[in-house]
Amino acid sequence: MSLQTWMRGSADCPEPTVPASFVLQIAKALAAIGGDEAQLLGELALSEETLSEPERRVALPELIAIVERAAALSSWPELTLSLGMSASVTRFGPVGFAAMSCANLGEAISTGIRFAPLMSSALRLHLRDLGDRAALEVEQVFPLGAAALVVVPSLMIALWRVGEICTGRALPGDMELCAPEPETFRQYAHFAPGEVRFEQPCDRLVFDRAFLELPLVSADLAAARATREQCERMLSELTSAATLAERVRRSLFTPDGEVCSPRRLARQLGMSERTLKRRLAAQGTSYTELLDAARRTRALELLGSDVSVEEVSARLGYSDAANFTRAFRRWTGQSPRALRQSARAARG
Repeated sequence: MSLQTWMRGSADCPEPTVPASFVLQIAKALAAIGGDEAQLLGELALSEETLSEPERRVALPELIAIVERAAALSSWPELTLSLGMSASVTRFGPVGFAAMSCANLGEAISTGIRFAPLMSSALRLHLRDLGDRAALEVEQVFPLGAAALVVVPSLMIALWRVGEICTGRALPGDMELCAPEPETFRQYAHFAPGEVRFEQPCDRLVFDRAFLELPLVSADLAAARATREQCERMLSELTSAATLAERVRRSLFTPDGEVCSPRRLARQLGMSERTLKRRLAAQGTSYTELLDAARRTRALELLGSDVSVEEVSARLGYSDAANFTRAFRRWTGQSPRALRQSARAARG
């Protein structure tokens, strides 16, 4: 299956997604370090033109598979650094323009936090007050598995780079990551904004709190107001469209891990099963599609651990491992065991 069959406009894809342009950025970052961009896009049956379409988005499980494949064609640290260091304000679309128009760095960070869901709901940003220091924390709302080794630190490097671009000055700071240190990391460590510490409690950038007061070189009160209003409208539309689908997604599995039937789900949401189906259909989705997407996400998360394929199958409510394997091949084009082996090989 080509990735084109997975890509849909944001209106019909309530599960976590990212702009398709991010896949193109991954391909460009791969090419910048000598990787084969054409091979990556060719395997996905995609073109630069397709990925540049403004309304195109990619579901989170597919993005994870893309990142892992790109890392297999290069290396985790190289790809992370290339993707992060190539960042620009335009990478973040309307959110980036709204942030760069703010009066100071603190306001820009708050704007980015407020409108981050326009980019993706898979990650959440938090600004923490540490006294004379501050921290910008990246939370994985939806676990990224092995792909977090690229996605999270590259985002942190990108935010740091954009902060330097917007303030016009160096912003030294430290990076703390939950992940263990990759074997080849030290040869790239000098590109980081400061010290990099691994196996930490959370993923975050730590910096001097005084940086929050730094003025931005592109500050523009009128532009800031206009772009914030645009982002507020976009966020309102996104929230309205995804509310029911998001509530369904959160309730698809019971506390015991069992799949919640449509009838039980409708009862929990205070409506009839028929009304639930009709309202989901109006949003361009269905119970079956949401369950399929949730199973994809959870499968990729569990396969990143030591849980056996048979246990993953049972946890996702499949009658046997063979049915799960068939579904997984439909999602990713490969078996669960093959994906797990390639992910381990990519990590070295």
